[in-house]
Amino acid sequence: MRHAKILFAVTFGLFLIFSGVSMGYQQEEQDNATYQESEEEKYSYDEALQLLRNGDAEAAASGFESLIEAKPEHVPAHINLARAYLEMSNYDEAENAISKAIELEPENGDAYLVQGRIYHSIDRLDEAANAYRQSVELNEHNAYALNNLGYAYIQMEQFEEAIPVLEQAVGQRDDVHFFYNNLGIAYMNTDQLEKAVDAFQSALDINPDYDRAEQNLSIAQEQLEEERETELSERLETE
Repeated sequence: MRHAKILFAVTFGLFLIFSGVSMGYQQEEQDNATYQESEEEKYSYDEALQLLRNGDAEAAASGFESLIEAKPEHVPAHINLARAYLEMSNYDEAENAISKAIELEPENGDAYLVQGRIYHSIDRLDEAANAYRQSVELNEHNAYALNNLGYAYIQMEQFEEAIPVLEQAVGQRDDVHFFYNNLGIAYMNTDQLEKAVDAFQSALDINPDYDRAEQNLSIAQEQLEEERETELSERLETE
């Protein structure tokens, strides 16, 4: 029996407002320790990064732009400039900035993660999924890239494809409530209702105030009960 889909899905975080859930700065901020820079450049970078943390994307973008003007090869500055533009919904500028970062450092998995988020925010889902896949290929332990890829699959209604990557995400980070919510949605839409119930419950165990998972859990439990009643009725009819 095929049930109605539920799509109280949650995405990737801080600068893409699909769900209001934060991904966490530590997953995207670029460590500039490997870049040769003066004390002044390091101060400028850290100052712009703090502005981004504090939600002042416009000032942060200005700071990263000034640093890039002085040091054009500073890849972390390009990546975080793209994030600042993304916060301001300046998608063309964000795309240009992240393309430059990838041009400078094609093996940077975090750059592809941000590129995926840019494409995701403008509904270029195939391109977003490709960018997330590239990010995962370069860093298979990036649970947020896995979650984002799974979320893109859910939006494209490719639920079977979403399940293994979301299972990997929760396997790597079992403390992120919205990972479990997305996994539950994928299970729900492949008629794996018991697994869906368990996933939504796991989300609530981590964050009891998580309304989306609570709504999804209620729907999943209702449909699972309906399915069990139907199976019982069918068995009784054949006996």
